[in-house]
Amino acid sequence: MKQAAGVLERANSSWRAWLRGAHAHAFALPGALPGNVLFALFVVCILGYGAAFAWYTLARFDLVNLVRDGNYDDAFYYYQIAYHMAEGRFSTFDGGLTRTNGYHPLWLFLITPFYWVFDKTEALFAIKAFEIMLVAGGVALVAAAARVSRLPWVLLFAALPTLCAQAGMLVGLEAAAVLFTLGLLLLAVCLFGRDPARWRWPLAAVAFALPWARLECAAVAVAATAALGFFEWSGRLSRASDGSSPSAAGHGPGMSLAGAPFRLLRLHAAVPLAGAFAGVLVYFAYNGIVFGGIVPVSGAVKAFMSQRKWEQQGGYDLAESFAAFARLGVFDGELLTALEIGVYGLLVWWLARGSRSREDALLLAFVAGVVGLAAGHLAKFAHGVLAMHPELLYIWHFVPAYLMEALVVPLRCWVGIYLVRRFLAPRLPRTADGVGLAAIVATAAVLVSKVDFAAPYRAVDAARDDSKRNYTAHAYMGVAVMDRLLPEGTLVGSWDAGAIGYFSRLPVMNLDGVANSYDYKEAIEADSVGALWRRHGLVHFANVYSGSAPGNDRHYLFQAAQGQRLRWGGKGRLQFKLFRNDPERALSQVDGASWFRERIVPHLEPQADGVGLLMAGRTAQAFAWDCTTDENDVAEWTFGGRVEAVNDWTQTADGVCSSDTLLPHGHPTPVRVRRAPLAEAVTALVGGRLPAIRADSAHQRGFDVYVVEGALVYVKAVCERRTAQMPFFLHLVPVGNGFDEGRYDNLDFVLGDHGDWFGEGEEGPCLAEVPLPDYGIVKIRTGQYTQDLAKVWEGEIHGASWFWERMAPHLDSQGDSVGLLVGRRTAQAFAWDCTADGNDVAEWTFGGEVEAVSDWTQMADGVCSSVTLLPRGHLDPVRVRRAPWAEALAALVGGRPPAIQADSAQQRGFDVYLAEDALVYAKTACEQVDAETPFFLHLVPVEDDFDDGREVHGYNNLDFLLEHRGNWFGEEGEEERSGPCLAEVPLPDYGIARIRTGQYTQDGRIWGGEVHLADD
Repeated sequence: MKQAAGVLERANSSWRAWLRGAHAHAFALPGALPGNVLFALFVVCILGYGAAFAWYTLARFDLVNLVRDGNYDDAFYYYQIAYHMAEGRFSTFDGGLTRTNGYHPLWLFLITPFYWVFDKTEALFAIKAFEIMLVAGGVALVAAAARVSRLPWVLLFAALPTLCAQAGMLVGLEAAAVLFTLGLLLLAVCLFGRDPARWRWPLAAVAFALPWARLECAAVAVAATAALGFFEWSGRLSRASDGSSPSAAGHGPGMSLAGAPFRLLRLHAAVPLAGAFAGVLVYFAYNGIVFGGIVPVSGAVKAFMSQRKWEQQGGYDLAESFAAFARLGVFDGELLTALEIGVYGLLVWWLARGSRSREDALLLAFVAGVVGLAAGHLAKFAHGVLAMHPELLYIWHFVPAYLMEALVVPLRCWVGIYLVRRFLAPRLPRTADGVGLAAIVATAAVLVSKVDFAAPYRAVDAARDDSKRNYTAHAYMGVAVMDRLLPEGTLVGSWDAGAIGYFSRLPVMNLDGVANSYDYKEAIEADSVGALWRRHGLVHFANVYSGSAPGNDRHYLFQAAQGQRLRWGGKGRLQFKLFRNDPERALSQVDGASWFRERIVPHLEPQADGVGLLMAGRTAQAFAWDCTTDENDVAEWTFGGRVEAVNDWTQTADGVCSSDTLLPHGHPTPVRVRRAPLAEAVTALVGGRLPAIRADSAHQRGFDVYVVEGALVYVKAVCERRTAQMPFFLHLVPVGNGFDEGRYDNLDFVLGDHGDWFGEGEEGPCLAEVPLPDYGIVKIRTGQYTQDLAKVWEGEIHGASWFWERMAPHLDSQGDSVGLLVGRRTAQAFAWDCTADGNDVAEWTFGGEVEAVSDWTQMADGVCSSVTLLPRGHLDPVRVRRAPWAEALAALVGGRPPAIQADSAQQRGFDVYLAEDALVYAKTACEQVDAETPFFLHLVPVEDDFDDGREVHGYNNLDFLLEHRGNWFGEEGEEERSGPCLAEVPLPDYGIARIRTGQYTQDGRIWGGEVHLADD
């Protein structure tokens, strides 16, 4: 009976046959690779992709790029605490003054060893590579879980690019470690489903560690292990390693509830469930004993600040909190995704209720892990709505949602295939395996075809509208001056202290409490932080502010707003400020300049006109004495003898001004700065060019827009404050309308992100400099609009001279004002001073023979473009010239007469030429209807022999439209469009006895003709 039951189980298995096919077992061909080898290659591909992305990212980043684009400011809390721990100081951000647990421990423990090996700069690069590889490893673990569960793991290949492209995944925070731990949990859950007795303790260890990765992940561990317990209790989980069934062990479907708690404790899943609870309890106990609070102090501070914000808003409002959470960019339907995954789990459990097959049990184990992910996100959702103010939530809090987003499409496919197999297996035993395998192959092909593997690579270069990234660069630049102004050992306080504390040689204390102690948190609640500051001797403060500055009672030692070369985007103008708040020993406004000069002058390189320059890496900061911050006095920056930037001056001390900029990577030297009148500096910046877009001076609207090397410069002599605050739009049209390879389409920005308003009061000049990408651009459209999306002004740039200036360096000159750009399979020609009419065509020559004729497309004022697809194995050189249509046609057909003559009397039909290996259709006066009417082409091989695939494009009879095979050179008139037509259809290389071709409509044939060829 036992043997018969085993045979029946194998016959009725709803998973085994086709899943073995997916693993190359049942459907393996002679000499095929075994499943383990295929899976190993799959994992190598995933890890190789991660390694390639890590290498590309680090190759594109220098230190400033890494600080600005690779890390949020909060990430530097981790880095600084890890650095202190590696130096032997326990869990402190400020060097030992306070002890903090304002972090998630697992990520901190993982990165601390890097500071045993590398210095603080090198460690940033090493940690970034490690972070990327953790994401790749997490996907590999999820794929391993699918492999263990006998699921089509190849579908997970779509997950890595999806995860790497997430905005909050690779920002230096704990997201990568959380993803890796979740992948480890999913694998352990699936191994438990295969053999509960053997894998319950490893699963318990992973469940124990998960809260240490991120506290909310405790819900994932508890939900996943509880689901396993439910499946095991119901008798639907896999049999134990000894072969006994769950019911034989005393628990199964329909078991008596008498003494249920004791019987439930005998479940194998009780061990990992206990491990999940133990992980939470030990984590709470560790925090309470060592730090004085059971949760991270960062969470406790944010909870208190949330309560305060709600009190200021008149009390907690559930509906408003839910709506505010839903408006966050992180929401995007993840709640529905979590509910959907929960429904999948219940559906598969219900369908598997009558089965005891191992494959059903393994699927249930995998679904239990994914249900855990859904529970984790639901817990974060509830936490965000009930306990946390939406302003204090950030995208990296939602890693379980990212993994669900990567899994949900494959999971839908798996469930769909499962349902097909479930109902087909008993009815179509001989075909079910084939259906299942075909479903896997089709699903994998669809998913992989839709994966954008280049998306993460483009994200490295893409412009990000994110002030948190801008913040780190401002902090990095401001610290260069702060460290020279303050004596060694001076304690500095900062509210957003991550990057400031990491890069400063001075001890920096976090003042918002997220990386401070519980004592400090209690001082915040009691509004007594001032007394704590005095106890520590804290009188110096530094921070980066957006828009408004702190109170006027503070004496500023240094303040600077970085120049427009920082990057695109940002919310308001960011400004680094260093001030002292010590009423007993405050600097007076009288001696502020002398004190500042005494501190900073020894570090400066003298420039002209009383200006000094401070260089630190790619940061440049200028200081001018006896200056005023008015619109007639600006900082003119010169790199290698060329004016590259114009910035304003910021009042730093009495009579002392500062201006700074971020130098472009690989900038030419020397770097020079001088004080100059704004008009003179603008003239030098634009190089004497005329505006490409002129302002409407009569109505005082718009800006003069100049095209300079690699940038647009917006200038307005009389600019109101309101005008400076209106958003700009910038629309770029690349060459060939191609928007791949990270070619952005539309950009919104405000003037403060890229330039300066030099006004005093309500009026003054405006200047903004927006960098342009390095690909070819056909047209630029830009302007301004109001908050109501009403356009204030707009203009376009598409002049031939400007286009020539951008494209000429990339083109191979062809003579007659024509340039050629050749790719691997495409060639694109550009002609100047041309019109796109039917008498001027592009004649393409490969290896000295005319092979193609194409039309010109108007791209800019006086600029035309023509494109052709190069045939495989074409002969060099590739040449193109402008030629009259009739001349190009004669050269294309080699002077041959038409094989089929058009009916010129009735203006019907085409002249059909038998050219080398092709048919050429030509008509001098071709109307639009002629070009849009379908052609037919019938080929009869020699001796009517259709063996050996002797057909055209897979068919004996070929229908085509002219636009698919050639060009209609018509021009648009007032009433109708007409012009020459030309189409070229390649012929196969077998012997052809007869050709019949023509055009037809639904009512019948319009014209036709035949060409009889020799039998040989």
